[in-house]
Amino acid sequence: MKKATSVLLAFSLALNFLIGGFLMYQYLGLPQAKASNIIADPGTYGPPAMEIIDDNTTIITSGVTLQNTLVTGDLILSEEIGQGTVTLDRVEVQGDLIIRGGSYKLLLVDCTAGRILVQQHDGALTIVARGRTGIGLTLLEGQAQLQEDGLDPGAPGFKDVRIKTEKRVLLLGDFDAVDIEAKADVKVTRGHIQAVSIAVPGAVLDLAQDAGVETLTANAKFQLTGAGSVHALDLNCPGLFPLQGQLGDVTCRSDGIFLELHAGSIARLLIPPLETAVSVALADGASVEYAEINARAGFTGLGQIDKAVINHDGVTMDRRPADIVTKEGLTVTIAGEEYTREPDPVPLPQVGLNSLTNISLLPGEAGSKTLRPEPDDAKLTAWSGNTDVATGSLSGNQLTVTAKKPGKAVITVEASKEGYAMRTRTFTVTVHALSEVKTFKIDTEPDNPAPPGYELVYVYLYDPNPSGYTVQIGDIEFYYHSGKKAFWGVVPKDLAKKSNVKVSKK
Repeated sequence: MKKATSVLLAFSLALNFLIGGFLMYQYLGLPQAKASNIIADPGTYGPPAMEIIDDNTTIITSGVTLQNTLVTGDLILSEEIGQGTVTLDRVEVQGDLIIRGGSYKLLLVDCTAGRILVQQHDGALTIVARGRTGIGLTLLEGQAQLQEDGLDPGAPGFKDVRIKTEKRVLLLGDFDAVDIEAKADVKVTRGHIQAVSIAVPGAVLDLAQDAGVETLTANAKFQLTGAGSVHALDLNCPGLFPLQGQLGDVTCRSDGIFLELHAGSIARLLIPPLETAVSVALADGASVEYAEINARAGFTGLGQIDKAVINHDGVTMDRRPADIVTKEGLTVTIAGEEYTREPDPVPLPQVGLNSLTNISLLPGEAGSKTLRPEPDDAKLTAWSGNTDVATGSLSGNQLTVTAKKPGKAVITVEASKEGYAMRTRTFTVTVHALSEVKTFKIDTEPDNPAPPGYELVYVYLYDPNPSGYTVQIGDIEFYYHSGKKAFWGVVPKDLAKKSNVKVSKK
């Protein structure tokens, strides 16, 4: 009996060890990081479900995938990583995601972090955001490429970017704001930026063909290159601004601005009132659609201005705009010659002519209009726009219109006199067919009401003697009422419409 009990106990212990080992493998089969908070070996870390790592965590090697993890402190990617790839998959960082250097790729899949800090380093880092990734602020103190690739619709991606490095920065994607706070070299390969600000002189912003910026605010001089677009550009400080691309509204808000458009176009250039002159150089092939100039300014180069509105003295232009608008009395220099706006001509008084109302006629009928020009010796002429329908003839101040056939014709009358501006009046002649419905009337007869769901309908034609016609709606033929010279019938309510009337000769 004891022997059997011992065997059973041994079997039970062995089974418990097997089950316990299996469960430990299921839960702990992946390497865990929370013991020391340092990941030093390549591999996949994190359980199938979400895990919390308290305090800071450091990754010091490439080939690491950290998944399903909430880091309550900072997540640090050491400069020891060097090259290769580090993947964060469904990782939330409550502190900062700090990158201390390297030339590797950081892949963010469905990750969230309040801030990414890329510290100064010698490598070329690439950070790729995918899925539902959302990063509040990315602070770049070293060379980096930020790339949105395969984001879910509506995912934030990289929201705001602050650039504090003079090394090359590449941006690919859609960003809310990019603040350039160094003599940076920034290239936007594709995508759209809602707002860009320049705070430090000497920055270069290169927009590729498929890149665009909604608003660009320059509080320091910078250079804009590439073939991309900027919807609104504000230049808020003195200095040289070499520009190119497809630019919308460009506003020079400071004295001492030297604007050079090397290539591309400006839709609207605004120079507000300023103390000192603004200089604008337009390269050959560059263009400005509209320029409004409210301060002294000099325009040089072979580029073209389509329309210039000049509201200030002291404006010079090497090339004549296609259209010039200036205030009277201003003197400007255009293509080496003094240009003064000619006084506006004195407006001529206009001949008076009474209004003419539309008329309706039947074929063969004639109507007349009395014309009353002022002065009364003004010359009158009249004509029809469709002589097949109606014609017009003048006899003194009397206009006679003769109807020809059904249709519409516009009659035009002109009154002119030397020393006066001409006056034109028009009216429409409508010629109705005799068989056309003139009046469609739903009536009631108290002594003989229509049955429920039906209407009593009267139809009047333009022909003064309509007895020779047949009128019907649907299959219902109407009766002729000789006293009213009208046709009547009782029809269903849904058919009681003028458009349903059919008229034919007997």
